Amino acid sequence: MGTINIFKAQMDTTDEFMEKPQKGELFDFGISNEMGHSIEEKRSRCRLYLSLDAHDNNEKPIGLSLHYGIEFHFFVENFSDFFRDRKDGGVEMNSNLAATLLAMAYSTARGIVYERTRGTFFDGVLLPVIDPYKVLLNKVNKE
Repeated sequence: MGTINIFKAQMDTTDEFMEKPQKGELFDFGISNEMGHSIEEKRSRCRLYLSLDAHDNNEKPIGLSLHYGIEFHFFVENFSDFFRDRKDGGVEMNSNLAATLLAMAYSTARGIVYERTRGTFFDGVLLPVIDPYKVLLNKVNKE
């Protein structure tokens, strides 16, 4: 893995939550990604957008939310071996490589979010395990 850049880290609380803080029991989790690549430079970029909204045991929002944007840069020596030409003239990355890069990025993001939320109202939240192939369905590729 190359570099990692956190470009968004935001925790929001409502006034109601601040008047009566409570521990989140259930969470709505959101994830999306944006991948880009440069075949000539043998590099790929994966941006992850993560969100969490805390709820009580009755599934009612408690006024606590978290939003992260983290960018990961990868260098792959034989990068061009993992692309094929599409009928429309573009190129497509092998889904196994894309899923592997996404999985590495997300695994690292889980640790970052866990560490950065320790000592906050989220109390070191651990993001759920994901299927990277399912997350890739909502990808945006840029060349």
